[in-house]
Amino acid sequence: SFNNDEEEVEEEVKDQVWNAKPRPKLPWKALTLSVTAFLALLVVGGCLQHFSSGPPLTWADSIYMCVVTASTVGFGDFTESTRIDQALSLPWMLLGVAGFAHMGIQFAAFMSVVYARDCMAVNEAAKKQKLQEQLAMIKDDSMDANAFLRLSLLHAGIATEAEIAQIDKLFKTLADSKGKVTKDKLLSGCMVPANQALPCR
Repeated sequence: SFNNDEEEVEEEVKDQVWNAKPRPKLPWKALTLSVTAFLALLVVGGCLQHFSSGPPLTWADSIYMCVVTASTVGFGDFTESTRIDQALSLPWMLLGVAGFAHMGIQFAAFMSVVYARDCMAVNEAAKKQKLQEQLAMIKDDSMDANAFLRLSLLHAGIATEAEIAQIDKLFKTLADSKGKVTKDKLLSGCMVPANQALPCR
């Protein structure tokens, strides 16, 4: 159980510091269903208009009238001439407007995910380039624990170079002749001298 907890913590650290964040999936299904439903409404509305009891309309005029109605443009060049046609068209108008609005919402949601994916790709590329620059500053092919910790903090954006340098300076100020900071010194209230206060994050 303890080993499993350690493995979970290790994987969590890898995900937070080193692994690239998974990109959100494009909501193709929701957009496809919305567009399909709207097209089906256009077909039903076109049939209602084409086979109405009023003046006959061509299929093109029928679909055109449905699109104009569903988009709430309503030019008024085609209108229902009988009470029966008006009664049949009324529920379709409500459904058509709702379907058109829903399709617009789904398209906006789809484009927001596209934008988020693009931003993540740009950030990942910038982060990778910054990591390469940080690795280039390390002379050796390998690094010790302190160097790896420093690089991890920088790569994850937890601390900046200036903040790490300030912490190093503070450690050297508080360390004794053996290069260690005692617990008593930490508990004595002099952990952070006034002139070396770390910035609030």
